Amino acid sequence: MSAVDQARDQKFSIITRDVGNIWKRLFDHTHFLNGEISYILNEFELKREDTEVTTLFSIVESITDLRDTGVNKLSKALDDNLDELNQKLTHSLSLSQKVLDLETKYKEDTTIEDCKKERKVVWELFMDDITEKYSEINSTFDQKEAELRNHYISLAKQINY
Repeated sequence: MSAVDQARDQKFSIITRDVGNIWKRLFDHTHFLNGEISYILNEFELKREDTEVTTLFSIVESITDLRDTGVNKLSKALDDNLDELNQKLTHSLSLSQKVLDLETKYKEDTTIEDCKKERKVVWELFMDDITEKYSEINSTFDQKEAELRNHYISLAKQINY
């Protein structure tokens, strides 16, 4: 190998190393990604301090407590109160049936409606009678007015002649 070949190989190795460094700077993001990954781990794992685990344990404790004692308490409370509830519901049902029976009784009872119709007929007769009397009074008034007018006209004629 000659000196020229060695110089050329040395320049190629420098160029190759520079291209490798440029490629690493442009496309190799491992340092940035490692920093972001450690930040995310710090945010979500270290700061939360296993709150999910403690929450899950408290839920499991509540469920086992309910399973052990809650079912017995619930069944006892139901036994105590279901009879009373059943009695109250039966009483309510009987009261509503009484109301329904009274409603049908009043619907069947037509005396109120008959009395209303009778009062309406009496009222219409009364109004017809009053209207007739008013018309008689008006006609009598008109007749008397005409008589008085004729009388005063005749008096006026007697005075003037």
